[in-house]
Amino acid sequence: LIALRERMLDPLSCRAQVVTTPQRVVLAESDRAVTWLQLLGIPVARVLVNRAPDSGALASRFAPLPVVAVPDVDREPVGWAALDLLARSVLPEDTEIPEPAESVLVMKIDGARATITMQLPETVQGQTRIGRRGDTLVVESGPLVRHLALPPVVARFDRVRARRQPGAIVLEFTDGDTAESPR
Repeated sequence: LIALRERMLDPLSCRAQVVTTPQRVVLAESDRAVTWLQLLGIPVARVLVNRAPDSGALASRFAPLPVVAVPDVDREPVGWAALDLLARSVLPEDTEIPEPAESVLVMKIDGARATITMQLPETVQGQTRIGRRGDTLVVESGPLVRHLALPPVVARFDRVRARRQPGAIVLEFTDGDTAESPR
């Protein structure tokens, strides 16, 4: 098990590709999957959206991960050959799994507090707002909106504060009565 864990955390040998569809509930589960994979340290290479007319509408949802639209096809691809043909029609011929980058989400916990650092595209500017819906944290920064499904060890904290740093938002979780947002 230790060797398997080490291999899954090695970005040179393992990178997840999340496959989703453009439906509200399915996208929420995909948000949760991307968040948890990243918090566990498993690199996520890209998000593939099945039956999507284009990836533009979802690009900011999963930013900075690349989002690839897989159009609806006449016949369901069955078998390796059909899947390979579909992949070649969607991805450029020279497409490789992107080089590993820093994790988009990094979590640190020390008993009385937790922090999650969320990388942002350099182009995202503007005020940052945070809100909470149960165990889901909603982070809005400029046009970017991320729904983070918090693990129980972080969800137990009552208070969250966000601060910007170059290329990232740092979310600090502590015990308290209310959530705060940076000015």
